[in-house]
Amino acid sequence: MVEQIIESLKDLLVAPNWYPIVPLVGFIVIAAASVGSSNSSFSDPDRPSGAAAWPAPAALSLLALCVIVAIGHFSGGLFELVAYTLLAVACAVLSENRGLVRAWVAERGPVAAIVRDVVVILIAIIATTLTLELSWNTKLPAVSPQFLIEVGLIAGILVCLYFVGQRSAAIMWIAPLLAGIAGTCQYFLAGFKGVAILPSDLLAMPTALKVKEGYSFVLGVRGLWGPAACCVALAVLSLLGRIPEEPEYVVPTTGGRHSAHLVGADEAQDRPKGTLRKVLRFAANLGLGLVVGAATVSAMVVPNYIHQAGVKLDYGKTLDSYRANGFLTSFVAAAQDLPIATPAGYTTYNAANLQVSLNERYEAELGNTEQRTKAVEQFEKEKPSVIVVMNESFSDLSVIDSLRCGYEGPTYFKSIGNAITRGNLAVSVIGGGTCNTEFEFLTGNSYAFIGSGKYPYIMYRMRLENLADQLSSLGYATHAIHPNDPTNWNRDVVYDLMGFDEFLDISAFEGAEQLHMGVTDAATYDKILEILKLDPSPQFVFDVTMQNHGSYNLGNIPEDKQVHYEPEGVVDDELARQGQGIAQEDVDALNEYLACIQASDADLKAFMDQLSKLDRKVVLVFFGDHQPSFSPVFNDFYYADEEDEVAHKERVYHSDYFIWANYDVAGVEQKSAVTTASADMLGAMTLHYIGAPLTTYQQARLVNRQDIQALNAFGYLGADGKWYASDDAASPYAQLRQDLAYLNYLNFGSKVYAW
Repeated sequence: MVEQIIESLKDLLVAPNWYPIVPLVGFIVIAAASVGSSNSSFSDPDRPSGAAAWPAPAALSLLALCVIVAIGHFSGGLFELVAYTLLAVACAVLSENRGLVRAWVAERGPVAAIVRDVVVILIAIIATTLTLELSWNTKLPAVSPQFLIEVGLIAGILVCLYFVGQRSAAIMWIAPLLAGIAGTCQYFLAGFKGVAILPSDLLAMPTALKVKEGYSFVLGVRGLWGPAACCVALAVLSLLGRIPEEPEYVVPTTGGRHSAHLVGADEAQDRPKGTLRKVLRFAANLGLGLVVGAATVSAMVVPNYIHQAGVKLDYGKTLDSYRANGFLTSFVAAAQDLPIATPAGYTTYNAANLQVSLNERYEAELGNTEQRTKAVEQFEKEKPSVIVVMNESFSDLSVIDSLRCGYEGPTYFKSIGNAITRGNLAVSVIGGGTCNTEFEFLTGNSYAFIGSGKYPYIMYRMRLENLADQLSSLGYATHAIHPNDPTNWNRDVVYDLMGFDEFLDISAFEGAEQLHMGVTDAATYDKILEILKLDPSPQFVFDVTMQNHGSYNLGNIPEDKQVHYEPEGVVDDELARQGQGIAQEDVDALNEYLACIQASDADLKAFMDQLSKLDRKVVLVFFGDHQPSFSPVFNDFYYADEEDEVAHKERVYHSDYFIWANYDVAGVEQKSAVTTASADMLGAMTLHYIGAPLTTYQQARLVNRQDIQALNAFGYLGADGKWYASDDAASPYAQLRQDLAYLNYLNFGSKVYAW
C-alpha cells in the first residue's frame, strides 16, 4: 500500500497536465484552515476536541481525487474537477465554522435548537439517500413508489443514531459514510458487469477482490455525484449540537473566532451539575434511540418486501430493479429472499414417496432398455475415465440472429458429429456466477429451487451427494482443476468437502501459457492428459478453465488471434443508451470475446485429437458456464419486436454442451443427437449413457426429464418444445415442476445449513 501511494505521488509530479492540481489545492486549503483553527482553539472554547474530523472526509476525498486524476483514472474534465473541489471546500469550511451557527441557535434558545435539528436531519436524510444513489442510479427521479421504503429506512437509521448519540451528530456520520462506500462500490460494479450488489455478494467478496485485476477502475463524472452528496450530508450534520438547559454567554473582548460562545465547564464550576437530570436525559435519549432502532430493524425484517410491499426484483436484471426500488430497499428484499423456501405443500414423507415412485419408473422404463443394459455391462468391465471441462463463458452467440454479421459460431465445436448428444444448456447466470453452474452440474440440484442471487458454494455446506464422491466410491481417482486462486468461490473448502482427491490450482501452472485473463485452455488440457498418462486407473477430472473470463475491454488479444466482426446497428453512445442501437464499446467487447472463443475452439480440437489417440477409454463432457454479460444488449436490440418474454430471456441464459467418448459406447448411436438440457441434469445424463450406477435422485430426475427437458431460475422447457415461466400455473407441466421442487428440497434444501 505504501509503495502504491509513493508511486501515485510520483505520477502526480510528472503528470502530463495540471488537472490534478485542482483537487490538490482544495485539499491544501482545507488542511490549512483546519490547522489554523486548531492553533486558535486555546482562545476558542467552542471548538471541541476532534473537531477536525468533520472536514476530514472532504479533504481526503480531494486528495484521493488528485491521485486518481494524476494516474489517468478519471474520465471527466476540468469543469467537473473545479465544481467538485469548490463543493468539497465549501462543505469543509461550513464544518469548520459550525460554531457560528451553533452559537446563533443557542442565542435563540431550545426551540430554535429543535427547529435546527429537524431541518438538519431532513436535509441529512435526503443527502444520505442521494449519496447512496446518485453515482449509479440513472433512473432518478423516475423511481417506483417502493423507493420511499429506502428513504424511510435511512430516516430511521439517522434518527436512531441521533438519539443514541444524545441528540448530537457524534455517531450520525456513520450513515452517510457507509452510504458513500456502498454507492461507490455499486457504481463500479454497474460499470463492470451491469449488475447490482446482492447480499450474497458480500460473502463472495474475496472472490470479487481476486478478479479485480481484470477490470479498469476509471472514475467517471457521475462517480463524483455520490461523494459530493456525502460531503453535503456530513457538513450539515456537523451543525448539530445539544444546547444546555440554562445557557450563559460570554462575549470575548480579544481573540476567539465567534462573537459569542457557550460557557465552558471550567467557567461554570459553581453551577449545580444536576447529575440526576443528566442521567435521566441520557436514559431518555438512549431509550428513544433504541425504540427507533428497533422499529427500523422491524421494518427490514417483519414485512416481506417482495410479497407484501410490492418490491419487484428481476434477478436477471438486478440493476434495473435496484434503480427502480432504491439500493437499500432492493438489498433488504434480496436478503429476505436468501433462505431456501420450503415448497408449498411439502412434507418429507410425500417427497420421499414421490422419489421412490420415480425410481420404480426408471427401473421399469429407462433402466430396462437394451441400450442401458449393454452400457451397464460395458461400464462394469471397463470403467472409462470421465473428463469434464466447464469452459469459462463458452457459448455459441450465433443464436442471437448470427449477430447480424454472418457469425456462425465456434467452427470445430459445431462440427463434432460423433458425440453421444449435444445441444443448448440452460443455465441460471450470465456474465458471472460461474460457481452456480458448477454447483448445478456437480450436485444435480437446480438453482431454480434455491433462488437467484444466492451462491451455494459460499452459503451452504457441500457435504452432499455429488459426482466426485459418487465416482470416488466406484474406484475413481478424482481431480479438480482451476488455474486461479484456490479460495475463489470457496473452492478450496468445497472441493475437499465434495471428496476430490486433488485440487490443481494456479500454483500448479507456474510458467504456463497465458491468454486474455489467465492460463490458456490448452495448458489445463495438458494437465488432464498428464493425469491420464500417469495413472491407468479410472480418473474423474473436473476442469474449470479461466482464459475467457471477463472483462472484454482489455485490448490484450494478440494480433494473430483477433477477429473483426461488424454487427448491424452500431450507433453513437447517446442513441445506444436510449436503446436505439448498439454502442461501439459493446462491439469491441464482442470481438474480444469471440477471439477468446475462437482460441478455445482451436484448443478443444487439439485436445480431442489427443484423446482420440489415447489407448484407454475416455468420456468427455464439455460445456460453458454462461454467456458474457453484454449478450442481452444484442438480444434486446435484435429482437425488439414483441416475442414471448420467457423465450427471449432464455436465449441468453444458456450455453452449449456435448457428451463425447473416444470409444464406441455400447448401445448408443454416437451421431450428435441434439437435445436441450440443463446443467443440473447433465451429470445424470452422462452416467446413464455410459452405464454407470445412478443415485435414486439421479434416476428420479431422468424420469422427470422426459417431460421437463431443461430448467433454470427463470423457466423450463416442456416436452412440447415450449418454454414456460417458472410460476406459470396454466402450464401443462406445472405439477411436474412442483415434483422437481419437492425432489430438490428433499435432496438439498432440507440437508444444508448456512456457514
